[in-house]
Amino acid sequence: MTVEIGGRELGPRDFSGRKAKQVLELLALGEGRVVTKDRLAAALWGDNPPRDYDGCLEHYVSLLRRQLRTYSEPGAVMVMTEHRGYRLAAEQVWVDITAFDALERMCAGNNDNRVLIERALSLIGGELLEDEPYAEWALEPRSRYRQHQLRLMRAAAELALGQRDLDGALRWAQSACAIDGFNEASHRLLMLAHYGRGERTEALRVFADLSASLRSEAGVAPTVATATLRAAIAEQVAADDLLPERRATPIEIGALSSEQNAESPPAEIPLLGRRSELSNLTSACVANLAEAAGPGLVVLEGPAGVGKTRLLVEAAARMPGRLVRQVIASSGMRHIQGALINDIVEALADDISDTAPLVAGFGTMGGPNAISLIEVRALAQFLATVEPFVVMVDNAQWADALSIRLLSYLVGRYRGIAGTFVLAIEDEDLRPDLVRVVNRASSRIRLQALSAAELEPLAIENLHQLTGGLPVAVVAHLQAEAGIKSTILTSYRKALFARIQAEGETTWRVAVATAAGAPPCAPAEVAALLRCDALVVAEMQDRLCGMGILRPDTAGFTFRYPIMRELLRAGVSQPRLRLLDALGGTDRPHIDESGRRALAGRSSSGAGRSMRGPASAPRSTYPAATGQAGS
Repeated sequence: MTVEIGGRELGPRDFSGRKAKQVLELLALGEGRVVTKDRLAAALWGDNPPRDYDGCLEHYVSLLRRQLRTYSEPGAVMVMTEHRGYRLAAEQVWVDITAFDALERMCAGNNDNRVLIERALSLIGGELLEDEPYAEWALEPRSRYRQHQLRLMRAAAELALGQRDLDGALRWAQSACAIDGFNEASHRLLMLAHYGRGERTEALRVFADLSASLRSEAGVAPTVATATLRAAIAEQVAADDLLPERRATPIEIGALSSEQNAESPPAEIPLLGRRSELSNLTSACVANLAEAAGPGLVVLEGPAGVGKTRLLVEAAARMPGRLVRQVIASSGMRHIQGALINDIVEALADDISDTAPLVAGFGTMGGPNAISLIEVRALAQFLATVEPFVVMVDNAQWADALSIRLLSYLVGRYRGIAGTFVLAIEDEDLRPDLVRVVNRASSRIRLQALSAAELEPLAIENLHQLTGGLPVAVVAHLQAEAGIKSTILTSYRKALFARIQAEGETTWRVAVATAAGAPPCAPAEVAALLRCDALVVAEMQDRLCGMGILRPDTAGFTFRYPIMRELLRAGVSQPRLRLLDALGGTDRPHIDESGRRALAGRSSSGAGRSMRGPASAPRSTYPAATGQAGS
């Protein structure tokens, strides 16, 4: 502990004795609340306080005040006397752990704000009260702050991975592993950071060291989640398939300020519409908490980019005082059996000083094709000890099969558990196991694109026509209009391309050719472009309709959202796009070179786009993510 006052720094030896210093530390831990004399006496002397401990405490407080008054401004009183106790004057003193607690609470409702998380971590310079290693009263807060620090370090590492800041991810993962050498979630992040940097041998060495430590110290093997990640790295699965999805951070949206552009949108885009969906989601989350009739399940479903993540954040903010935790699944998670359930347990076990033995038990559930009832009961017993909770799983379509089967089995089965699991799922082409768990949900909330009426508060002409009301397109459009380089479309574009390409080369070529044509695009027109059978094209376009990418029109097919067509056109090489335009005839729209630069994100505002085609076609201004996939 140090105190900076009046331009001077006071250390542990500057408070006229150890007991006076400990009184100040206990008051600082009180965060401005009254600390009773009985509590102070129990901390300082345990079961053997002096007969006149009131007088002793008054003496120590007098010494503190005299020392602090020497360097403070005249009349300043930092230690206040209250009925049966004392408190540190919060209006006079700034305490780092009080500031950390405030930031940590903000982070709990804003898990994807890396700047906020790192600001909180910057306040923790080491072990809490290192100079009181044997004081029993310091053990509980020391352990608590260590767990909070560990959770935020893991969050910072995962966000850095999602932003492909592999150096930052490595730094935070190493720091987390240094705090808890047996925490497997931290070691998995460290393995991913090394593997993303191309350091495969280092990633495997991390696993080997962890495995050796667990076996020698705890007599257990790494969990299935960690072992499966090791196997994926050993088999050289593509790093992008293991790393978290690229995510846009709130900082990018928050950058929309009047300082950059007088006509730019407000600093934070308000939640548009969604009143009934938000009310239904909040009510469904809370309804199961009081009954303790077994964990409830709520499904929030909708296509990519429709605003599921934003709705989760808004719902969490409307449940103050509740234990709400968010877990984000990534595409790599499907390769790691038990990964999601491990993350859920660790998120709920934040305040448990040593989670390693607890989490280790849930990684041995019989392998990917079986679940041990012994482990299921152990998990149920753990959940029953947690205060009423809500766990929100974003991108749940990427969850591993073992965790999904386990959640499906738990729902409504074990009484005494007061909790709700919320699965936010992209609902196109769901896996059979996800279909089964979705059908077990007590509440299903589906999000659609925003209507023109819901976009009216933004007061932008033709906004719905330009974006189709898809929230990710709306945000990208606003950023482009403000002249801000946007990366919010990166993960959406990647997911769109991956879904189409997974259907095979023929489907991909049909999608690209449909994007090259003037909407609506009939099967015969696409067949003429590709020099193939029109019936095959019609079948592929029907398949794309089933995937939610195309929709039938009177004269053919058009894209469900305009952004899909623009992203596909931006993802095709310019020579190939010109060839398709030439084959299709001069009446087809094409993008000139200035428009091509804007669409690829190389133009600051997107205003240089020029499209030739139907005169009624609206001008689109949101930039697509760069790349030449499929060229």
